[in-house]
Amino acid sequence: MKMIKDIRFWVCVIGIVILGFLSGLLSGNPGEYYYSLQLPPFAPPSWIFGPMWTLLYILMGISLYLLLNHNNKKQRNNLVGLFVIQFIFNFIWSALFFNLLFVKLSETKLSIYVTQKNF
Repeated sequence: MKMIKDIRFWVCVIGIVILGFLSGLLSGNPGEYYYSLQLPPFAPPSWIFGPMWTLLYILMGISLYLLLNHNNKKQRNNLVGLFVIQFIFNFIWSALFFNLLFVKLSETKLSIYVTQKNF
């Protein structure tokens, strides 16, 4: 409860959500390209992406707040640095994939993410 009363909490959450919204604006509407992809039968419906990305950015904002309040300064700096790196990759993903159609680069980025996730 203390966290919710802290203005820094709301700055982190709202700031990350706004940046996520900007990422969506920069990437635009995937339009015909997304619908031209051969999607598997278990692919989620397109309307779910907006709410899920919003939830994801809210959770990232909460994570950033928790990282910024980590007790150990050296660990905090390392963790915030990693957060910033992943957020930059996350921010440019849709624009690379849908607007610029850099499928290979997007696949490389995804491979890096999966590798990081497994360590």
